[in-house]
Amino acid sequence: MAKHQFWNIGKANAEITSGHETLDAALSAAKISTLKVDGKDVPAGDAPLAVKAAAIAGLVSSGEKSQDVSELIASNGIVAAQVEELTNKLTVANATTAAQVQQIADLQSKLATANASVEKLTAAGNTTQNLLEASNKQVISATNESNALKRTLAQHCLDVNCLSLTDENGQPLAADAAADVKLNAALRISADDMFKSFKGAVNAAMAKTGVSLFALPSAPATTSEPKKELTGRARFVAAGLKKN
Repeated sequence: MAKHQFWNIGKANAEITSGHETLDAALSAAKISTLKVDGKDVPAGDAPLAVKAAAIAGLVSSGEKSQDVSELIASNGIVAAQVEELTNKLTVANATTAAQVQQIADLQSKLATANASVEKLTAAGNTTQNLLEASNKQVISATNESNALKRTLAQHCLDVNCLSLTDENGQPLAADAAADVKLNAALRISADDMFKSFKGAVNAAMAKTGVSLFALPSAPATTSEPKKELTGRARFVAAGLKKN
């Protein structure tokens, strides 16, 4: 290749400046902003002309020999732009992923709190259920006891014939009704009303005898003094008397 020699310094400087401008444009299109100069990174625009040319030559050597240099530079610029776009998208995606990871962590924390609350409520529910079952057992026991007492009172009232018995329709019960029928009829009467009837029957019976409950003598109070233990001479004399 022929070497260009310039005997005119002004013309040489103009050619050098033009070369710099051309290479700067090519480097800018290729998205090359820094170049190595003496082992250090410097802005591409401040690099020597030879370094700039070597960088462009490196781009050219990486492509097909038949491709035009301008096409290679343009292609490299497009690739660089695509890389930059993908890098931006990757940054956004990473930020979105980080946000989603944080949201998942928050949801997991809330889920753990909810599970703990459910466990506490379940334990409280089990305790309440146990208390309810115990209470129901007590109610059943008390109800059974109350029913037994009412049944006994009803039988006593039937024994003294102090109740006005009726059937389920409110009609007077026949005098010769079966014992179980009479008992069922008596159980339909409240315990309080049965007790009043029984008390009235007792008072009526006492009135017929002409005896007042207030006139009946009360049982005398019994007192027992502790036996005195003899000691000394008295004990000796008593023993002698018993012997004679």
